[in-house]
Amino acid sequence: MSGAIAREHYEGEGEWHRRVGEMLNAQVPDPNFFVWLNVSPAGGRDRFPNQDTDFQAAANEIASATREWLSSLDPDEIIEAGTPPRTDVESAAVVVSLRAIPKKPGHRSFRGVLVGNPEPAIAHWME
Repeated sequence: MSGAIAREHYEGEGEWHRRVGEMLNAQVPDPNFFVWLNVSPAGGRDRFPNQDTDFQAAANEIASATREWLSSLDPDEIIEAGTPPRTDVESAAVVVSLRAIPKKPGHRSFRGVLVGNPEPAIAHWME
């Protein structure tokens, strides 16, 4: 079954989403991809932890795992397959769900913004 569904929202989701997006844009420049991200609390919690105490450790884990994952992907194979790959990167604080969206070949040398959705989505596509 597929269709658009409303996302769950957690207290602090917007702040965590923006900070993770800004951090990925700064630490994971990638010439081949944009990413679409969603952020949720780790461990099945119903709210996000305190950003001041938990963000930096989470940021280092998320940046490293995202960099490694994107470097393992071939943008041309993804375009041919027609389905953007996704992965979940989990830290002790948050789970970041990522979809890799390949850039067109003529735009791959530009290392601009990585994150395609700087704000959290209010709905998402369910496959």
